[in-house]
Amino acid sequence: MKQSIHLIIVFVLFFATSCSYSKKFSKEFYAENKVMLHKVKEDFRSHYESRPFAIGIRDRYFEQIELLIITDSIRYIYGFNVSDPKLIDTLRKYHFDIGYMESLINDMQDLHCTWLSNLTYYENFNKKNLVFLSIRHRRLESSIKKNKYFTLAFFESPQPFDEKGRLLDKADKKKPRRINGAIFYRIDDRVAFAISNNFR
Repeated sequence: MKQSIHLIIVFVLFFATSCSYSKKFSKEFYAENKVMLHKVKEDFRSHYESRPFAIGIRDRYFEQIELLIITDSIRYIYGFNVSDPKLIDTLRKYHFDIGYMESLINDMQDLHCTWLSNLTYYENFNKKNLVFLSIRHRRLESSIKKNKYFTLAFFESPQPFDEKGRLLDKADKKKPRRINGAIFYRIDDRVAFAISNNFR
């Protein structure tokens, strides 16, 4: 009985420490990489307007690219090795800025970014967009929980947060707002983060 209680205490302490560490990592990583993160966000937002797409890196070596090309009627999903000539051929076929895409992939590799996309949502019947970016970093992995992702949501306008720093639902400011099932926390009034087991 005593051994069971000790094990429960150990697990509770472990998860409490893990959560605290994850939040600390998130704020430190954002502060260290703020300039590049905002560059990636702004450039993506600009290019997305003319050529809607989402992009991910699927493997732990950051060499397998997943490209989602969005048209009015259909979505195309492609997978490439970063050195595959077919990647450039496909970008050319769909009229992407190849120089920008090569630079973006390099930035994503440097940031350990696993997913970059635009999410559309509505506030008071007004269409809004946010840039969603996901990071996989070995400092967030543990022997018990693997593949934790540090995700960032970049909003176009200031957002409400509660006293715990949780992003709030604008329609019901008494409850936290979830994005892809995760609760997000404040970095500043337009940027929020979450630690999630899902990369998108």
